[in-house]
Formats: sequence, C-alpha cells, structure tokens
Amino acid sequence: MIRYFEPPPPPSQLPAELPSPFAVPPHPLALRAIAELEVGPLREGKMFGVLVVRDGERRIGYLRAFSGMLDGRWDHDGYVGPVFAAAARAAFWPAGEAELGVLAAGQRIVDDDPAHADHAALAARHAGELAALKTRHAARKAERAIARQGARGGGAQALDQQSRADSAERRELDRAHAAELAPVAARVAVLRLRSL
Repeated sequence: MIRYFEPPPPPSQLPAELPSPFAVPPHPLALRAIAELEVGPLREGKMFGVLVVRDGERRIGYLRAFSGMLDGRWDHDGYVGPVFAAAARAAFWPAGEAELGVLAAGQRIVDDDPAHADHAALAARHAGELAALKTRHAARKAERAIARQGARGGGAQALDQQSRADSAERRELDRAHAAELAPVAARVAVLRLRSL
C-alpha cells in the first residue's frame, strides 16, 4: 500500500517532528507525494489525499486515498480502502438511502413554500424603504446643521422639533415593518422547525 519515494529523500529533507497535515504550505515531501499522485482524468468534485509515512525499516513513502467512490468502486489498487466494512454498509445503506429520500422530499416541500419568497421580498422592500428614509433624514440633518448656525430662540426650537419628528418617523417605520413582517416570519419559523 505504501508507495516509496524514488529516489529516497535525503535525511536533511526529513522533518525532526511530524508537521501538521493542515500546514500551509504543505511540507516539501507532501508536495512531492502530491506531484506523484496519478488520478487520471480530472474528476470534478473528487477529493484525493496523501499521507507521508515511514515504515518499520525507516523507508519514507506515502499513502494515497480518495473520498467516497471512484468510478463506482470503493477500492482501487494502490489506494487506502474505506474505513468501513463494505458488507456492513451494504446491509444498512438501502434503508438509510430511502429514508434520506423521504427527508429530502419533505425538505423540498418546505423550501418551495411561498412563505420563503414572501419573507425575502418583504425584507428587501423594507430595506429599500429604510435606506430611503435614512437618506432623507441625513439630508434634513445636514440642512438643520446649516440652519442652526444662524438660528436663535424659537428657530433653534423648531429645528430640534424637526429632529424629534425624524426620530419618531424612524420609530414608526420600524414598528410598521415589524408588524408587517411578524406573520410571515412566524410562518418561515414554523417551516424551519418542520425541516429539523
């Protein structure tokens, strides 16, 4: 199962201790094993891996593996086999696959419920309305800042009243949005609970 490096790496290339398999960049020996990995034509979505090892005679090589099935088979010469017993998997898999199919069909029904689209459309409309309100309020605030420079007495009070009116308008919009969104959000929450 071990594929040995030819020529063997010199002792100076061997790490003093095992580096992390998640090291970035990988250790040079891991890169060499990757370069030697022959996977044939590119298989989209297939994950291959190597593990650099030293055997009992202190020879350096690597193990090769792939995820899932490759060309419809679990085992291929020169690759580490699956970590499960194929016969045990074959005994439970058909029933498990059927159950997954039922669950997936139920999830599709939940996902296709119009409440999701309604919720997204409402959230998008609310975001647009809030952005427009914030733009108007920012413009009014800038106008008030200019007006405050020359305002005295009653003029300053009127500007403060306009500021409070903007704050009240924002609170009212938030309240209206929350009231409009609540029933749709509740429906989506129920759908999410059903999908668990």
